[in-house]
Amino acid sequence: FMVEKIIEGKFKNLHFSLFERELNTAPQNVKLKTDSFFHKELEIVYVKNGEHIYFVDDKKYVLKEGDVIFIEPYRVHYNLRNEATDIAHFGFNFDLSVIDCEQIADSLESGLFTINKIINDEDISKFLFEIYDIYNSKPLMWEIAVRGKLMLLFHTIFNKGYITKAEAADDAANL
Repeated sequence: FMVEKIIEGKFKNLHFSLFERELNTAPQNVKLKTDSFFHKELEIVYVKNGEHIYFVDDKKYVLKEGDVIFIEPYRVHYNLRNEATDIAHFGFNFDLSVIDCEQIADSLESGLFTINKIINDEDISKFLFEIYDIYNSKPLMWEIAVRGKLMLLFHTIFNKGYITKAEAADDAANL
């Protein structure tokens, strides 16, 4: 069976949502593939357990427990699941302007820079769990806390080299 929880939120009319899914071994009537879709928000998914298969722009990514996948804005994606395994993951969709850094938002949305698709890093996971906990508990001024954690997350992934110049941008510069 599947348990799904989606919590929506707003930052000054900007989209931010948390989603959480748990799927037990698939019975006959459970869909194993989601429909292909895209959205203008960045999507970050953390795999709590099981094996997840994501397709982003027709490229296959196999994720295991502890892996994080970053799906950049406007990328066509869908996921599959292995019918013989239980899976659980949570993630966030948010407009890049939530982090209030035009340089990062513009660079990612334009394709000039890219985020490594799959990251397995304790520091990154720690930030995601902290955002998850803040968002679920919604303490006073939770928006500031989430925005601050997101900014620190991007600072960390940039400093660790997980945000890099896109290959297409390198190719264009060499013309």
